[in-house]
Amino acid sequence: QRAVAVGQRIRQHLEQIQRDCALVGDVRGLGPMLAIEFVQDQERKTPVQVEFVGRITAETLKRGLITIRAGLYSNCLRFLPPLTLTDAEIDEGMAIVAEAVHLTTKAVSQ
Repeated sequence: QRAVAVGQRIRQHLEQIQRDCALVGDVRGLGPMLAIEFVQDQERKTPVQVEFVGRITAETLKRGLITIRAGLYSNCLRFLPPLTLTDAEIDEGMAIVAEAVHLTTKAVSQ
C-alpha cells in the first residue's frame, strides 16, 4: 500500500513538472520506481544532450538531494525512493527537482 501511495505522490509531482517544462517527453514507471525523460523535440522524442540532465543532477545535489541519470541516452532522471519517506519528505524532494529542472531549462534557453 505504501509503495502505491509513494508512487502516486511522486508521479503527481513529475507530471506537474511535465506540464511546466516543454522538454519533458515522458513520465513513466511502476509504483515508486519512476523516470522522467527529457527530449529536445516532443514529436520526434529526440533525447536532450547528456549535459542537460547532468546540470539537473548538479543542481539537485547543491540542494541536498542526490539524483541519478538513466536511460540509453542518459536523458532521464530515475527515482526509486525508500518506502519509509514521509509525504512531506517526498514533497520537499520533488520541489528540489522541480526547481532544478526550471533553473536548468532557463539557463539552457538563454
